[in-house]
Amino acid sequence: RFDEAMPRTVTAEVQAFLDDLISETLTWLVDLARARGLHSSIVFLANEGYDPARWRAAALLPGVRYLGTTAFWLFYGISRADMDTYLSLWAERMLAAIAGTSAEPLGWVQAFDVPAGREVEIEQAVATLVNAGVTTIAVWSYLACVAMSGLAPDDPEAAWSAVERAYARLAASE
Repeated sequence: RFDEAMPRTVTAEVQAFLDDLISETLTWLVDLARARGLHSSIVFLANEGYDPARWRAAALLPGVRYLGTTAFWLFYGISRADMDTYLSLWAERMLAAIAGTSAEPLGWVQAFDVPAGREVEIEQAVATLVNAGVTTIAVWSYLACVAMSGLAPDDPEAAWSAVERAYARLAASE
């Protein structure tokens, strides 16, 4: 693309190439799905790679039904005291990206690798995202990853019970 050999380090040109590649691949995938009559969900990591322009461009793609993020507070080492602020920030970023588009916000809640005694945070996370305006909440993963030894919480049953309570509260509030 830049008429030179690929450098061994990430230069401005390499970064531009990577950014273009991500955008072109997302566009291609969403177009392919739309041609088959399907909607797309695009979920970005909640990390230092956050790029508001990329999120907005993704939300504007025709055929994108959901735009979301994986604000997995435990995975990123966020304390319980800072969890609401952290989740609200990522909810704001989602909502800003989808403003004026047909995309809906999708918040993923962490139910994997939950330390014993922190299961109640799953319920808190769901409530925080809903209060921030996120209308679709998903949980990673089914039965709190009980079958995945590397991701299972200390107490998968307690974690999954927290998921069930959170969804029951949502259903009761509708």
